[in-house]
Amino acid sequence: MLINFFLGAASFLELVLGVIIFGQREKGKELINISFGLDVLVVSAWVFSALMFRLVSGSTIMFWCKTQYVIGAIVAAGFLFFTYIFPEGKIRIGRWKQVIILAPLIALITMIYWPGAFVKQINIAAHGKDVFFGAISYPIYGLFIVFYFTLAFWNLIKIYLKRRGLIREQLNYFILGTGLTAVSAITFDIILPWFKYFYFWAGTISSLAMVGFIGYAILKKELFGIKIILTEILVSLTAILLLVDVFLSESRLEYLWRGALFLLFVFFGFLLIKSVLKEIKLKNQLAAANEELKKLDKIKSEFLSIASHQLRAPLTIIKGYSSMMLEGDFGKLNEKIKDVVYKMFQSTQGLVLLVEDFLNIGRIEMGQMKYDFADFDLSETVKRVVDEFAADSKKTRGLKLSFESDGGNFNIKADQNKIRQVVYNLIDNAVKYTEKGFVKVFLAHHNKNHKNLLLKIQDSGEGISKEMLSKIFQKFSRESGASRLHVDGSGLGLYVAKKIVEDHGGKIWVESDGKGRGSSFFIELPLNK
Repeated sequence: MLINFFLGAASFLELVLGVIIFGQREKGKELINISFGLDVLVVSAWVFSALMFRLVSGSTIMFWCKTQYVIGAIVAAGFLFFTYIFPEGKIRIGRWKQVIILAPLIALITMIYWPGAFVKQINIAAHGKDVFFGAISYPIYGLFIVFYFTLAFWNLIKIYLKRRGLIREQLNYFILGTGLTAVSAITFDIILPWFKYFYFWAGTISSLAMVGFIGYAILKKELFGIKIILTEILVSLTAILLLVDVFLSESRLEYLWRGALFLLFVFFGFLLIKSVLKEIKLKNQLAAANEELKKLDKIKSEFLSIASHQLRAPLTIIKGYSSMMLEGDFGKLNEKIKDVVYKMFQSTQGLVLLVEDFLNIGRIEMGQMKYDFADFDLSETVKRVVDEFAADSKKTRGLKLSFESDGGNFNIKADQNKIRQVVYNLIDNAVKYTEKGFVKVFLAHHNKNHKNLLLKIQDSGEGISKEMLSKIFQKFSRESGASRLHVDGSGLGLYVAKKIVEDHGGKIWVESDGKGRGSSFFIELPLNK
């Protein structure tokens, strides 16, 4: 009795689920919902036929046994056909392939119903009903079912691997639910009966797994765009109850106010359904736009990476030769030519840094940023960068550039080239955006236990507005008046610096009292004792 109850419950739930999916007509998903809705309804009929096979006796036993296997074959073919529609909502195979799918199904149905070809005999015993199958026809049936389901799940897996976002989340539950049902059905309805173990009910009851997982995907992941049909059902049922309540009125006044309540609900119910439709449409548009943006962002990152690699080599050569010319390796230059070569060197140096920033952006966004960690003295690295700027009087333009430390151990474990790049960018920014005054670099131990180091780069320059402080480390962020002092800034250096520092277990931040009042950048890094 308990088994019969579960079979009846499974058949009923699948009937309801099939009707709901089939009745949904969201634009772009009509064919998907019709196809799978019909398939679920056929599954409901398959479970019902298994229930009838258990309940009936006499001449109809053979009919229900054969019908159960016929419907099973239809489920397999229908499910395969569905995988050629999902998720685009268009049939992806031509008519000849459709015929190739349906022709074996028709032949199989004919074979099953042909007297004595598929089911030879059914014996009713104390333990249940034993079925004897044809020695050739039964393996053919089994191969048909296994092949169709295997091909269907192969199609779904290919879709799963290509897709991202919501569709992939929906497929997780969809594949799991249908897969459990398919494997269980093949095991209990095809493989075990061949060895005379008859548990026909187990395979059909397992279809509850399909109902459970797909039902969850419908409610939580909006599979088949089902939200609107559920809203329509809720509004319709409530409206029917209110209308019945109107006709049960006992007085004219009661009839009027209940009628008014019914009309008011119908009006707002219509608005609710309309708003849900609008929400679903907007959500689908946003999801599609988001997927497209992800693709474009990936293409952009790959393009920048390739372009940057191609640019870095010639720029490095130009920078190297111009540096050699300034140092007199090709003979002494007069002041006019020397000034031109110096400007070329400076521009090339800026382009090299910009290319490196683009390369780092690509590495960060693709998760390929790599570090070569080693022990080194941070104070020595910072001092060398400061000395490099101090030696270039044209770059500092008479600014007072200084470096101080509170002494002691400044040994850290980090990627020295990456940390040097961060320090160089911060000092370079301070120099560029300070017309007169000073740039002070100070390195100290940050706390009493000397666990962290704090690098402070302070300038008396342009300063940063309060609005800009919160987004200074974002990509392509620049202060509104920054281009007046430095035209060719990209707004990428600080974004890259923040990523590098955080990957080293540190922190970076900025403080400023406002425009024209200078700024201070801070880097905190763990000390390696």
